[in-house]
Amino acid sequence: MFAGTLGSLVSQHRGILVASGAGLVIALGVAQVAGIRMPSILRNNARTGSSRLSVFVLGAVYGIAGVCTGPILGSILTVAAVGGNALYGGILLAVYALGMALPLFALSLLWDRLGIPGRRWLRPPPVTIGRWSNSWVMIISGALSIGIGVLLLVTDGTAGLGGVLTVTDQFHVESAVSGAASGVPNTAFALLAAAILAVAAALYFRSQRNNGPAGSDAEAKSLPVKDKANQ
Repeated sequence: MFAGTLGSLVSQHRGILVASGAGLVIALGVAQVAGIRMPSILRNNARTGSSRLSVFVLGAVYGIAGVCTGPILGSILTVAAVGGNALYGGILLAVYALGMALPLFALSLLWDRLGIPGRRWLRPPPVTIGRWSNSWVMIISGALSIGIGVLLLVTDGTAGLGGVLTVTDQFHVESAVSGAASGVPNTAFALLAAAILAVAAALYFRSQRNNGPAGSDAEAKSLPVKDKANQ
C-alpha cells in the first residue's frame, strides 16, 4: 500500500519533482564551480576524519543512488519467495548485501594503506583568478553536476533518453553473460567472497593492533627524543 501510494504521488507530481531535483543538482554544481565552502558541520573533522552528519548524509545519498539496483533486488526477492526455502532466500539476500558493501569495505581499507589521500592527482594545485580560487577537481565535478541537472530537465528525468543498445541487443548481451556465468558454480563465488572478507578482516585487525596502546606508548616515548633533536 505504501509503495502504491508513493508511486501514485510520484507519477502525479513527476514534473515538479524532476524540476526540483534538477535545480538542486545545478545549484550544487554552481556552488562547486564558485568555490563556495560547505558548512563546517559537513566538512571533514581533522581529529576523527569525518563528522557524524557528513557520514549520515553520505549514507543517505548512497541509499538513494542504490535505487538503480532495485530490479536486481526485486528479482532476488522473487526467486527467494518462489523457492519456498527460508535458508536459500537468506543466502541469496546475504550475497546481494555482500556485493553491495564489499567494494566499499575494500576501498576503505586500502585508501590509507596505499596513501591515496596524499596523492598529487587527488589534490591538484588551485586555479586562482583574482579573488576566485578553486581546484580543477571541483571545477570539473561542478560542471558535470550542472550538465546532469540540465540533462534531467531536458529529458524529463531521463525518461525521454534513449538507450545505447536496442532491446534485442540488450537481450543478446544478457543471454551471453548469463550463459558464461552459469558455468561457474555458486560455491566459487562464495569462496571468493569469503577470501576477500578474510583478507579485509586481517588487514583491519592488523591496523587496529598497530594503532593500539603499544603504538601510542612508543609514540609517547619518542616525543622527548624528537623535542631534543629539534632543540
